[in-house]
Amino acid sequence: MKKDMRRFADNRFEIRDLKGNILNLKSKIRNPKLSILFAFLWFLIFFNILAFAKETDTYGTASLMVIVEREAGSVIVIDSSRHKFLGRISGLGNLIHGTVKFSKDARFAYVIGRDASVSKIDLLQLKLVKRVKAGDDSVGGVMTQDGKYIALSNYVPGEVRILDAETLETVKIIPAEREYPDGRKVTARVVGLVDAPGNLLIFSLFSRNKEILGYRRNPV
Repeated sequence: MKKDMRRFADNRFEIRDLKGNILNLKSKIRNPKLSILFAFLWFLIFFNILAFAKETDTYGTASLMVIVEREAGSVIVIDSSRHKFLGRISGLGNLIHGTVKFSKDARFAYVIGRDASVSKIDLLQLKLVKRVKAGDDSVGGVMTQDGKYIALSNYVPGEVRILDAETLETVKIIPAEREYPDGRKVTARVVGLVDAPGNLLIFSLFSRNKEILGYRRNPV
């Protein structure tokens, strides 16, 4: 009987201790500093959940389609697998003869306008990364085989202009000149440009209704 009474008394002390700990915890939570800390921790957890949800929503580029809206000076991006409109990038200039080239990893699209503008677009984030003017009048361009350079076939000025695909900075200008036997030099227009194997650029020059074939083995 005495043992049972002691055990009962011990249990009462344990219950009191437990109640005391609970009350102590409640008083700590009411502490303003601890409340701010708990609120900050919940914010971090919530933010990480949102970030994870956003990452799982990210598209790959395998099924993306880029369509040029030449009159509006914009392009739209469509998921061709789900037939879903994803977004529009505007302010890309004169796209009457707009050309679109892609980086080797298909992450970026390069839109080349008739006004010799080059716009680099991030297809995953659907935003314009950078836009530059690389002449006055262009009829297209190509991406070199190694994916390092964008080459433009320019009417005005007559030239092949080569840009760094990462920065869109001009790294080389190849004048479209034709030299006659008497020593005269005439600037022509570049009307054709092909990225051939071996990092070779092949282009044709148009001058006085004649076409001349030219080439450049190493772009830069």
